[in-house]
Amino acid sequence: MLIHGAAGCAIALLVAAPALAIDSAPVLLDLQVVTPTVDSQAAPAFAVLSAQLSDADPGVCTSFCDDAGGASQVQLVNPATGQRRSAGWVFQSGDTYQAQVELDPESAGGLWQIETLWLADLAGNRRALSTADLALAGFDTDVQNDSATGDELPPELTAVAVGPLAFDASAGATVEVTVTASDGGSGVCALGCSSSSPGAGPSQVRYRHAGTGQVRDGLLVPLAPGSFLAEVDFPPGSADGAWTLEWLRLVDVAGNLEVLTGVDLDGLGFTSALAVSSSTADVEAPALLASAFAPDPIDTTAFAITASYDADASDDASGVCTSDCSDFGTASQVFFRRDGSDHARFGKLELVAGDALDGSFQAQVEVPRSGDADVWRPYGALLVDQSGNRVFVPEPESGAIARTALLALVWLRARRRARPQDGEGNTPTSAMM
Repeated sequence: MLIHGAAGCAIALLVAAPALAIDSAPVLLDLQVVTPTVDSQAAPAFAVLSAQLSDADPGVCTSFCDDAGGASQVQLVNPATGQRRSAGWVFQSGDTYQAQVELDPESAGGLWQIETLWLADLAGNRRALSTADLALAGFDTDVQNDSATGDELPPELTAVAVGPLAFDASAGATVEVTVTASDGGSGVCALGCSSSSPGAGPSQVRYRHAGTGQVRDGLLVPLAPGSFLAEVDFPPGSADGAWTLEWLRLVDVAGNLEVLTGVDLDGLGFTSALAVSSSTADVEAPALLASAFAPDPIDTTAFAITASYDADASDDASGVCTSDCSDFGTASQVFFRRDGSDHARFGKLELVAGDALDGSFQAQVEVPRSGDADVWRPYGALLVDQSGNRVFVPEPESGAIARTALLALVWLRARRRARPQDGEGNTPTSAMM
């Protein structure tokens, strides 16, 4: 999955919550391909789709859902190239909605199909229907693009140079990946570019440390026509040992994608593996010491509730990350779900006492009114440190901690408040033993 960073660029999202299943999501009653044939050769063309959607309460979400998640939309794919185009559903009248998916002049000609139809309601219930699901229900999914001039080939790699290949990251280091590539159609999509294909670009590189799962990413920046540079930062705390190139993604503006691994580059005669040494290596994920949530139970039958999740956590080196992690990945957070379903909400953990190495953290989670006899509980906590080490503590473990360690949580906080400090507010080492 990709997230958008500076200058509107997409950066790989490193960790995602477990996939959420269907609950009381909107229902598709009918689907029509209004324009089964288009031609984007001379100008953008629009594949128009019409759907009848039903959601009794609280209604279909077409823009801003209560859980800040994705709204209802549809995505087309060109199976021959993997190019994708998407659009949101717009309310027309009654239970009728329309989506207009733009195919620009760079879009591939030939068959396009509805790949995924996402349906969401305002409360955050979601349903995803695939090509096979729609076909099984008897709905047409095909759109024919008569264009004969679309861009259908991905960028072509000419050369890669990586350096340094061996270095000391104790105080931090930067690896430069210089890429030479060409694209005979829409052009290589690098920093500052937004590919027409959702989630495809811009071009980037990722290194991974196998032992810890730490990753380091770099976006390709244009240097000259056909030449690009990705700077991959290894901050203090980066794991020592072997780092391998997980992938080099070359994307063009049309959304054609070429993915090369370190093994692929080795086969082409290019060296990409890194040997990292470090005296400050951080290889352990944070530990959840104790947790509790309130109110208990979280009953949303009559009204919406702001639930709180309190946790004590420690990290042996770089500290728990609550924002702007060094690998641009997801920061520490907690997930709540409704009993009997995977309908979920999440909240970002914030430091409220102590420090990132040994602190108390809290998340506020907005849980909407459901109208049913529903109870919500935490189903897991994601703990991340500044070095990119991650651990997901699932519901059985976090639930057990929440039930049995509340006294420990109170004791730990009382102990932290009682620690002596020197004149500058620092805790002497002896007081931390």
